[in-house]
Amino acid sequence: MTDQPDKTPVLIVDDDPSMRAALRQWIRLAGFSTLEVATADQAVSKLTPEFGGCVVSDVMLEGEDGVSLLRRTGDIDAELPVVLITGHGDVPMAVEAMRAGAYDFVETLRPGPHRRSGAPGLRQACPCPGKPGFERPAGRQCRP
Repeated sequence: MTDQPDKTPVLIVDDDPSMRAALRQWIRLAGFSTLEVATADQAVSKLTPEFGGCVVSDVMLEGEDGVSLLRRTGDIDAELPVVLITGHGDVPMAVEAMRAGAYDFVETLRPGPHRRSGAPGLRQACPCPGKPGFERPAGRQCRP
């Protein structure tokens, strides 16, 4: 299912191959395994209630957008953490995403000293079993 079955999986959803590659590198360096798809439909085909990881999706996808994907993931597993990312975000978009149940909303191109690394948020959304300081939210099952 994933490239590293002993690590918690993160499903990357982005229609830009270079962005998927950058996310793959960043997420693997943070200690997770990755699965990668380009569309919302491909993402939904990979998800089950037993997935045991989290989703990182671009908001602006070809076809169905990331907020719509977020809503569809809730039909599969209402507790599945979904982090939405975008280089084109604004406050109304962030509010819509959070109201739809996003675990976090991250602007990828925010310049300056306020830019934050998404790794701490990703670790909270999709913790690695067996690592200090990583706790899985109640009711969520981790991959063994």
